[in-house]
Amino acid sequence: MDSFFPRLANFTDRVLLLANLNTTSLGQNAQITTNNSALVSSGGDYFWPTFFEHQSREWEKFTGVSAHIASFITAKHGFSLSTFENLLAGGKTEWEGLSESEKLQYDIIPDKDKRPPRAKAELLHDSIWRITYNWSFTPTNKTETVHFEISIQVDQTNYKDFVSRARHNGQYHLYAEENSPEIDQLVDHFKKIQFQYKWDSYDQASNVLAFVQSFISYRYDKDTRFVEEYPRYPLETLWDRVGDCEDFAILSGAILSRLGLKVALLLYPNPCHLAFGVETSKTHKVENLIKDPKYDVSYYYGEGTSKGWQLGDIPQDYHGATPDFYRINESNW
Repeated sequence: MDSFFPRLANFTDRVLLLANLNTTSLGQNAQITTNNSALVSSGGDYFWPTFFEHQSREWEKFTGVSAHIASFITAKHGFSLSTFENLLAGGKTEWEGLSESEKLQYDIIPDKDKRPPRAKAELLHDSIWRITYNWSFTPTNKTETVHFEISIQVDQTNYKDFVSRARHNGQYHLYAEENSPEIDQLVDHFKKIQFQYKWDSYDQASNVLAFVQSFISYRYDKDTRFVEEYPRYPLETLWDRVGDCEDFAILSGAILSRLGLKVALLLYPNPCHLAFGVETSKTHKVENLIKDPKYDVSYYYGEGTSKGWQLGDIPQDYHGATPDFYRINESNW
């Protein structure tokens, strides 16, 4: 994202800029650009890692706020995080002491704005869980947003089996190609959605991207698996609901390839990043298509790490860059 801030060398200045980047400054009806959306998102894969490397680690001592919120507080307001943490703890204690009717008096969030959790798990019996996912998608050139809720049954024994497996040395496509009944259930849901709405393949793929962006929280492998690099099998990501760039891409590729689309995982070396490319109907953003050097195939770039990215949007760091291609189920092409 350095190209977006050519003159801001100080990372605190960058955060101050982001903290003030809202609908007021942009205009109520302004269209937020792809770069702005990615930067505003707390799940961004490019700006935040570099930012945290230049900050004090004071926020690591606190549990009441995320690292992103803590950094904003320090940068924008300049008061101690311990002060904020004490206020938060005191307010939480007071809130929990209120009756339900008293809580309603302080609830300023309108009912219409309360959304169901993006993913919810419940134990059915033995090792079988039901996980329910909620997300929304607005098709191209449409104003009406479609809301979806689907459920799959996950056998925790299958999940543990994948966790116990050794990781591949690169070869990211092998994760996406691995079969599981849980992925089959998920793909069946998307086939039913497509049968109902009959979108072109661009919107079909965009809906899958919206699904993946909706429920996975961006986390470093060293924070969730305590190793520097831990690519997840698709079922692991569905269960964990956390991951980093390769996990978003692998899950997206696993679904899209099973829907009959040609998909390649795209590995960019500098800065290192994994995304996916999918061949769809070429009716949108054709100027950003990525050509496969081996086949007569052109891909739309897919970025799953933040909701700000639409299919075909390429981060500035990777415009014109040549990735390594890991084609999923290439033998079936």
